[in-house]
Amino acid sequence: MASSLSAMAYALGGCILPIVVYITGHWVLLAVFQFAITIPIIIFWRIRLLAHNTEKKVGEECERKTNSCGRKDSVYDLVRIPELLKQTLILTLLIVANVVAYYGLYLNALNFHGNELTNSFLLSLVDLPALCLGWYLIEGRLGRRWTNTISLMFCGISLCVPAFVDPSQTTIITIMSLLGKMGTAVSYMVIYQQSAEVFPTTLRSEGMGICSTAGSAVSIIVPQIAYLESPDIVHIPQPPRVRPQ
Repeated sequence: MASSLSAMAYALGGCILPIVVYITGHWVLLAVFQFAITIPIIIFWRIRLLAHNTEKKVGEECERKTNSCGRKDSVYDLVRIPELLKQTLILTLLIVANVVAYYGLYLNALNFHGNELTNSFLLSLVDLPALCLGWYLIEGRLGRRWTNTISLMFCGISLCVPAFVDPSQTTIITIMSLLGKMGTAVSYMVIYQQSAEVFPTTLRSEGMGICSTAGSAVSIIVPQIAYLESPDIVHIPQPPRVRPQ
């Protein structure tokens, strides 16, 4: 439930951002606005941190003794144990696929037909019904595994359709891109819940950290996907020719 609500909050923020960009009209004002909305968050977490530090800690000695007993799991278990290695590789591949599809579509709003702010707003707006549907499915209808599988297949099929459509059919391309965004939004939400169940409790944070790090590394090249059709995506300056004398 918490993961679903955080994903919906992220989608809602994506809907608000194009509106703010349209109102401000300048990147400086946009940066000031983005900084201003973080001030209440900083104050809130600062108060919580002070309250936590002033509380009386109970049972620290007991917790220390408990943690010192028994075998301690290592992050190397994720590559040393075959079953954990297989699960880590599968989840890493799923997160990388979601990162490429999710952020690739959002950054590709520049190439869609129509206004880029409107396209960005629609690409974020479709996340809200998709996340509600995904939450409904994982709560008892299909479960996390089948919901993730079906949503990824739906995303892949939707994004393959524009490749066989004439480029002049901009409406069909936009609709299929929006449907693909809905599919990857559901998968992106489910994959983190599924990862928390696959990894052992003592290695959960390390396993999810490795998968997220791989996704973040791949996201570096995602902005270049929007410019793959450009003939001068890589411009190598040529040295001036010297005419022989």
